[in-house]
Amino acid sequence: MNYATLAVGSIVVSSIIFAVGLLAIYSNWLAPLVKRNQQERNELLAAAMRRRDAAVIARDQARRELNELDTILTQSRHWAEHEAQHEHKRIIAEAHRDADRLIRHADEEAVRARHAATLGIRERLITQSLSRARERAQREVGHEQETRLIAQLLDSLAHQAPSHAPHQELQHGR
Repeated sequence: MNYATLAVGSIVVSSIIFAVGLLAIYSNWLAPLVKRNQQERNELLAAAMRRRDAAVIARDQARRELNELDTILTQSRHWAEHEAQHEHKRIIAEAHRDADRLIRHADEEAVRARHAATLGIRERLITQSLSRARERAQREVGHEQETRLIAQLLDSLAHQAPSHAPHQELQHGR
């Protein structure tokens, strides 16, 4: 054998041993490091994906809640408008009832006042008529005839007058 063949064989064997050594170093120390690094990256990626999925779920939930709140707000707005319209109608109706009641009371008061005024005028006219009749009767007629004329006058007034108050006062000598 010659040195050249031995040298080539030695190079080949040392290259094989070097490759096996590199392979051993890689498989014993580097491969676990690469594998562990890959697992850590995968775990980080999985955690990021879980956070992203959770964020997507939270976003979708927030959108649903926002839509529900919008719906509730819209319903509340419609309810408030409806209640405001109802309250407005109720207040207007109450104001109309109060106004009608006030008008009715004013009309009743006017009728009572007119009636009282009519009775007052009628009483004054009767009193004046009786006074004049007495004066005239005293001048022209005696006491018996005066009594008969006053009784006739009272009877005629009793048939005309709706109130008996003046008639009763006159009968008592007023």
